[in-house]
Amino acid sequence: MNFVKYKDYQQKCEELLLYYIFYNFGYSSLNNNVSHQVKTLLKLAARNKSKKIYTILNNLNGSTTFKGDVFEYFLAELYEKIGWNTKIIGGKDDQGVDILLFDSRRKVKAIIQAKNTKRPLPKKEMVNEYDNFIGIYNSLGAAKKYACDTLIIFSLNGYTKGAWNYNHPATHKIYRYEWAYIEKLIKNYAKHKFTVKKIPVKKSNKFVNISIVFVFLASLFIYNSSEFPTTLTSEMIARLNRTAFSSLVKQDCKRLNYPLESCRQKLVSKYTRIHGSLQKGLIAYFCGPTNFKNGICDSYGEKMADYIADG
Repeated sequence: MNFVKYKDYQQKCEELLLYYIFYNFGYSSLNNNVSHQVKTLLKLAARNKSKKIYTILNNLNGSTTFKGDVFEYFLAELYEKIGWNTKIIGGKDDQGVDILLFDSRRKVKAIIQAKNTKRPLPKKEMVNEYDNFIGIYNSLGAAKKYACDTLIIFSLNGYTKGAWNYNHPATHKIYRYEWAYIEKLIKNYAKHKFTVKKIPVKKSNKFVNISIVFVFLASLFIYNSSEFPTTLTSEMIARLNRTAFSSLVKQDCKRLNYPLESCRQKLVSKYTRIHGSLQKGLIAYFCGPTNFKNGICDSYGEKMADYIADG
């Protein structure tokens, strides 16, 4: 997967610092809760239990952020497992982007904004999402940033009349999807989870063919090996050693009797041997070997692997 390349080293360090703060001070437990809930929903989706899924999504206990994360990751997994490449972007400054949909050539085909609210989405929020997408108040809107003219808004409980009828510039394709469309995704997920298939991305019924081999590789976070180093260089080791220890990593160091000063490198080497490439070894290290094995790593592990490799 090609990650966002930063303009300079300072900007990368600033974003990395934010990841450290967010990840090491409480996000890890939240992420585990999100992963557990999404896994439960996907098990139901595999049996086409859409009504039960709808009830769970509407009655999640937790913060607004938690509810939004569960909805985003669930949608991303539905698209991922039925043939699309996805990337979670959602966050405080996501510029109206929760999920990116890529085609087999790694081109962004659609931007998804997911709204898990008990009430229909009002016109005010719809206008805000359009503005973020087009860039009314930001010179670099999501459409321009990702070279994509298609926005898909998922609202779990539909839209108010004003939101549904709100006009948008003809130069962009903006689709409003609600629960009925999610039911179709779930049905497709249940029916075609492990087969070659054609998946509709929008109401124009445009289809994209993709092979089961590509779906399998994407689900394991396998990227272009020619673009990623195969061994740790001295520069990569230095960057790795500057990363913070999570509590789980410290536990593994103690359990395996690895000295802390060399534990990072030893663990990455171990995961590299297990998973067959340095890239996957780094991702497993940062997102956790269990999460990686279960296919529920988030974008943090990917970004950190990219940082170690590229600096």
